[in-house]
Amino acid sequence: MSGTDLPDGYDSGSFEFATSLGVLTRRVVRRDAAGPTVILLHEAGGLSPSTLDVAAVLAGEGYRIVMPVLTDAPWTWGKRSHVIANMVRICVSRELAALSLGQTGAIVEWLRALADLEHNTTKRPVAVIGMCMTGGFALGTVTCPGVKAAVMSQPSLPFVLRIGRSDLGLSPSDLDDVKASVGTGSCIRAMRFSRDRISPPSRLKLIQKTFPDAECRPVETTNPKHHSVLALAVRPDAWPDLRLALDETLAFLARHLS
Repeated sequence: MSGTDLPDGYDSGSFEFATSLGVLTRRVVRRDAAGPTVILLHEAGGLSPSTLDVAAVLAGEGYRIVMPVLTDAPWTWGKRSHVIANMVRICVSRELAALSLGQTGAIVEWLRALADLEHNTTKRPVAVIGMCMTGGFALGTVTCPGVKAAVMSQPSLPFVLRIGRSDLGLSPSDLDDVKASVGTGSCIRAMRFSRDRISPPSRLKLIQKTFPDAECRPVETTNPKHHSVLALAVRPDAWPDLRLALDETLAFLARHLS
């Protein structure tokens, strides 16, 4: 998705930060508003129309929207080649650590720096929403002083065999830092569809075990192909339990960002 494809009200820039793997530079799309900031992380397909649909709902609640573009392949609506290209990039990318257990990807370092920048710029609290491959990235940003809420929607990384399906995609020391930052986990919310094959149920159970006060929400469905909770929840045809998951997420953000 190029800058010319963005809806009115969005501006595009870039952000550069020196991580443990070197300097990372990524495009960042912003929509200004008077309210707190929500950093919305896209799914494996990249910054897509469905991401913008979620952003529109958040903007309607008065939030300032910040959307980093974390993968390089340009969005082309309806082309399977785009998704495949991004998945290859995700799996081989050292900064995403998509296939690594007990490791924090350098992209999380970059996101923490971005969250600090947004908080220091606006002097307002920040929430981070991760979806699919970026679900666990949101958890890693909780150590930032300005991040008051993290939403993990269908967290899917690391992509590993059964032995690692409960891994949260953070190093042991970073996980300890997150625990110290949130106490029992009251500022964490996690969701997945009950039959999702990409985001394993063991990961949601581990989040609940690690952060006992976290809001962990399975959304019931009979369709094993359902995966993108928020992207489907903002559609007009969302069923009641799915719509409730969206309403609960908005209420969660309102509580922690007020």
